[in-house]
Amino acid sequence: MKKKIIQQIEFSFVYLLFNLAKIINEKILRKFIRNIIKFLFSIIKSQRKIIFKNLEIINPNFSKDEKKKIFEKFCKVYAEIFSDQILFQKLNKERLLKKMVVKGYENAQESLSKDRGVIIVLGHLGNWEIFGSHACINGFNLNVIYRPLDNRIIDKYLTGFRTKFGLKLISKFSSPLNMIRPLLKKEILCVVADQNTIKNYIYIPFLGKIASASRGFSFFHLKTNSPVLFAYSIIDENYNQFGFIEKEYDFEKLYDELTIEEKHFLFLFNKTFNLSSREEEYKNNLENFNKFYSIDDNFSLKEENKNSDYLKDFKNNIKKYEDLSFDEKSFYITYFFHQSLEKIIKKYPENWLLLHPRFRKQPPGFKSIYKS
Repeated sequence: MKKKIIQQIEFSFVYLLFNLAKIINEKILRKFIRNIIKFLFSIIKSQRKIIFKNLEIINPNFSKDEKKKIFEKFCKVYAEIFSDQILFQKLNKERLLKKMVVKGYENAQESLSKDRGVIIVLGHLGNWEIFGSHACINGFNLNVIYRPLDNRIIDKYLTGFRTKFGLKLISKFSSPLNMIRPLLKKEILCVVADQNTIKNYIYIPFLGKIASASRGFSFFHLKTNSPVLFAYSIIDENYNQFGFIEKEYDFEKLYDELTIEEKHFLFLFNKTFNLSSREEEYKNNLENFNKFYSIDDNFSLKEENKNSDYLKDFKNNIKKYEDLSFDEKSFYITYFFHQSLEKIIKKYPENWLLLHPRFRKQPPGFKSIYKS
């Protein structure tokens, strides 16, 4: 009973906010939200610490002034996304289409023509909410896996706005069959797959660090053979919004194009952090990994190995993509997505969800990256 009362109180505040947004001048509201967001992120030390730590990970060479400028840009981007969510109720199709310019719909259409459904995998870059509805208005059947809010009343209220242009939501807590069903119906399944994961995860190298990652979309791809496309959106300094859908991944080609050095690193990484089934095995594999690579220096090859023929034995045992196990393919597929994500994050760091503790989950024996 107490929980329901608290949820009702929380909903009352949200309901009031959304109704005030109907009558307040939009420009004034957006400016107010920008100031509030910047103020909150400036005084909440825990969030500010995570943001600046993530910027340090993205580029260790960022100066203090550069990080401060990106922080200010991020506050503006985040405020714009938050404002759009509050003002979404006022949007009609014409206004929403004008909010974002999207390139790459033809790539999605080409993949859909194969009649196997399509998996679009994204990260928390730019305004993914507007992007999804924009695609629906353009005739695409989009099904998005999302995490329902803990407050069911607010979740139901917001779902009404989020789905008004045809977007379909699938709870991340529902069965895998519900998630695969859109692919069987030859529709699009959207998966936002760039957050810290504590269940059903694998470890991958990302931005020079160890990161836990969901293997969900790779599982769907391997089970259905549905094409996988990478998509992202950005908001520029003038608040113009752009969406991009890239051509579908050719995972076998990407695997074949890896250098022997890259394959050696990824093989040892996966063997150490994902395939070690016992504690003793993990310790031995970690010791072997540390002989070659410096975990504290972006996995750089250690100096003593640079002039040695450390690849001699490995060269003769490299597997073809088709011979990889299910779990091995899942690792490489997840890695390739994060490589795509990494390129965009480095180019537009202010558009990534910098306040998220992306690297919180670490393997046994490793300290939290966000602790001082």
